[in-house]
Amino acid sequence: LSGAELIASVIVTVSVIGFHAWAGAPSEVSYLASEHRHVFEVRVEFGVSEDDRQVEFHTAQDWVRRALHERWGAGLGVACHFGGLSCEAIARELLVSLAAKGRAMSVEVWEDGENGGRAAVCA
Repeated sequence: LSGAELIASVIVTVSVIGFHAWAGAPSEVSYLASEHRHVFEVRVEFGVSEDDRQVEFHTAQDWVRRALHERWGAGLGVACHFGGLSCEAIARELLVSLAAKGRAMSVEVWEDGENGGRAAVCA
């Protein structure tokens, strides 16, 4: 590790029921053009500079839930409606929103634990 800078982070995961659609879906997956349901799993990485709960897991999960539901939901515990957004677009918008917390480094959004998209801050 000579000369390498070590960085640390904490990662939280939040699951939310949500709906989206892909209006431009090609014919082989045309069913995606209709609004459909997923369990979206959102993973957010927050950078830390110390090792003693600088970002507390439960608090960070609350930040993520609040950001999701303020932007795309009708309230906590209610499904999110993402419209025509892809996983990577949701991740990008959520990262911008969470950047206000000062430490969000990356966001991943997964559909049903199978496929997902990622957005990250580039140094």
